[in-house]
Amino acid sequence: MAGLCERSNEPPGSLKAICKEEDLDHALADIRSGKKSIREAAKAYGIDKSLLSRRLLGKGTEKTGRKTPLTSDQEMQPTSHLLVLAKCGFALTKK
Repeated sequence: MAGLCERSNEPPGSLKAICKEEDLDHALADIRSGKKSIREAAKAYGIDKSLLSRRLLGKGTEKTGRKTPLTSDQEMQPTSHLLVLAKCGFALTKK
């Protein structure tokens, strides 16, 4: 079962083969400190070695897709306004 994510028993690359971010961070720390090789860390933490290699090179961490038209602050303004209205008793409807 080498190369499988122990938490899901799914092959690497499948959408279900997701390991904890904490385990990934520990594995990367071990590799960077020289305690383990990529192969050893992959086996010890149950993470695909190609994922570890990509993360070490800094690939696969950037966001993909279109940029959002609103900033997170702009998104929070109507949200907070709706929450205030809901607290005052004005329920949201589909009208």
